[in-house]
Amino acid sequence: MSLPNCDLPGFAVVEILLRLPVKLLLRFRAVSKGWCEFITSPDFARMYLAHQLRGSAPSTHSLLLRESDSRSVTSISTSPVPVSNLEESGEVLFPLSKTALRFPFHLGSDYVNDFRVDGCCNGLVCVSLNHTVNLNASRKIVIWNPATTKYRIIDVPEGAPFEVASSELATWKNITLCGGVSTYLGFGYSPESNDYKLLRVWNMPGFANQRNSFLVWVYAFSAGTWKLISCNFKYLLTGSTPTIVNGCMHWYNSKKIIVFDIGKEEFRKMAVPRTDGSIERQLVCINGCLSLVAFDKHGCSAFEVWVLGDYHNSASWFKSFTVTYASLAPPKLVGCWKNDELLFQNSKNLLSCDLLSGSFECLQSLDSEADATIFNYFETFESVYGRGVRELQTND
Repeated sequence: MSLPNCDLPGFAVVEILLRLPVKLLLRFRAVSKGWCEFITSPDFARMYLAHQLRGSAPSTHSLLLRESDSRSVTSISTSPVPVSNLEESGEVLFPLSKTALRFPFHLGSDYVNDFRVDGCCNGLVCVSLNHTVNLNASRKIVIWNPATTKYRIIDVPEGAPFEVASSELATWKNITLCGGVSTYLGFGYSPESNDYKLLRVWNMPGFANQRNSFLVWVYAFSAGTWKLISCNFKYLLTGSTPTIVNGCMHWYNSKKIIVFDIGKEEFRKMAVPRTDGSIERQLVCINGCLSLVAFDKHGCSAFEVWVLGDYHNSASWFKSFTVTYASLAPPKLVGCWKNDELLFQNSKNLLSCDLLSGSFECLQSLDSEADATIFNYFETFESVYGRGVRELQTND
């Protein structure tokens, strides 16, 4: 491959471009028509994503932070320029940088602070608008690429369970999600189908002594439409955001894990390890493996980290780490960073725990004690319309 106005071999040019940030590469579109076509091509987007997924450079380690009382999202990343600390400890440090990301779409006065970041996958961010207001209100989902600033708005399907009689429908529609109706949203990518998908589950309270009803919708980017899938779904999920591993979404549910296969669009159950004495369990992804963090309930300020060694063998759970902490109450686990560091929120501090050493470090001060939402993030050229799409559209 060769690019116009360039004397270097094509493979060398590509290797250089893959190491540059997206915003800088977007400026290269002005070099020539050939450069513009190459940088905006699906092939380059695919190569750039593959490089990011296998890369280990500090600049790829970024977080998206959204504090619940904030109308913005903050990017926390390690600086690509190292700072030498050889005189003191012989280390080469990569300091943290903090950047406020501006939404290119309008939240609107109707939404107030009523938006939620529901997921991040391959550089695409899923944002829900109007997610806790009256069911009659119009709800929308925004798929946003912060690096390219492109976004698309997807209308959320409306509907009532068939079991609800017409006389009860008005009552059902007036129930707010925070008053009895639960909604779960998952956003992920399936290598099997090479497609991004949204999963939306409604858990609606039963009427007239009926049991709760569930509606399960799937939106495939390749199809561009929502569809109601038939499944015997009857699980109350814990946590609003699933842990995505191996092309599947995972929620912890009491003594089992609920799995949704994104490619096959099927639910199944997975066994969990026996963690006797633990009071709280939470799923995370560590080094690409599904993992479970179990906090002790016997006054021992410690937690265990269990890792599923073979994803297709639920008997392959093994205890990988045991970490102690100083406080009496366990900090709130909010995510994972750099593959083997857990992130905790303790009051107004975002803490990083190195699992290898068991040490805690204050990563970032927060503006309030309200629960924060954390997602791993890296820049890509992924189209908000799906894989293999040349994104020529502009958002005004």
